[in-house]
Amino acid sequence: WINLLVAWNYKKHLTVRKFLGRELMMVRGGTGPPDDSSSLSSMHRSVRCGNDTILLKLVFKREEENTKKKLPIVLFLGGADCPAESYMWLATRLAQEGYCVVLSSCVVSLGESNTMLLPTPYDMSLLSSLEAYKKNPATQGLQNILQDLASMEFLDSKRLVVGGHSTGGRIVLDLVSFDNPFADIKAAFSYGASLVNSNDSPLGKRGAVQPSDRSQTPSPPLLLLGGSQDGISAVLSKSQKDPTETLERTFEEAFSANHDGDVDWIVFNGANHMAFCSPVDPTCGATQRDWASSVDTEIAREVMGTAIADFCNN
Repeated sequence: WINLLVAWNYKKHLTVRKFLGRELMMVRGGTGPPDDSSSLSSMHRSVRCGNDTILLKLVFKREEENTKKKLPIVLFLGGADCPAESYMWLATRLAQEGYCVVLSSCVVSLGESNTMLLPTPYDMSLLSSLEAYKKNPATQGLQNILQDLASMEFLDSKRLVVGGHSTGGRIVLDLVSFDNPFADIKAAFSYGASLVNSNDSPLGKRGAVQPSDRSQTPSPPLLLLGGSQDGISAVLSKSQKDPTETLERTFEEAFSANHDGDVDWIVFNGANHMAFCSPVDPTCGATQRDWASSVDTEIAREVMGTAIADFCNN
């Protein structure tokens, strides 16, 4: 199991050291909360955003809904065309830690006959320039989601963690890179995402790293996660064959000098882009372009879940 992980840490090594200590405990027979899915409950809500409807699934411990204790929130944003059910493994893991995990999905129109499943509506007009993009094309959807969550008495909207995979991970990275109206974000994490431009556009040249120029302080702690078999990220590397280059460049070129919060990054050896999903949708475009994992992805997700839970709890 230890060989599954290669880790680098910025500023202080607390997260990785704690994680590695927890990992050794896993090898010796146990980690984290017991797997008691029977104690969990869920709730479904719909949120309007212009002409779009966002579907939310809330996962939490059953007894917590009726107590006076308010639950911290983990808002998780999935990848393009990845259904929310693919992230239930993570929602279950974090709900057992005492969080209310919110999974979001929305069918977004990209033209007369083209649609895509995204975590929130996406304002394509903000792709016209870098200054416009810094407002974040997902802002309106996120605002509406958070307003809805703030109306629920058993949730503490002031204790908010945001996480994301792939496209959703890029939304999260943009949130912590640029100034935004979401001051209640206390921490953020992503898997399979970077700030490397995927093509030439008004945002910059293909392969350029989007700089972080956040002026709001303090910046939330950030955990960057990736896999050494991530075929989607590999295509964005200079050689188009290096799955971890985009993560390293995002860490070094975007955040090391321009982020005043702690930034940690972890690469999971043998894990591919879609290792973060269970089940994996075979019709998803990323699935078809991804590299094959060289490890048991169920074990990889156990380690990922432990790393994320440790990060959220600290």
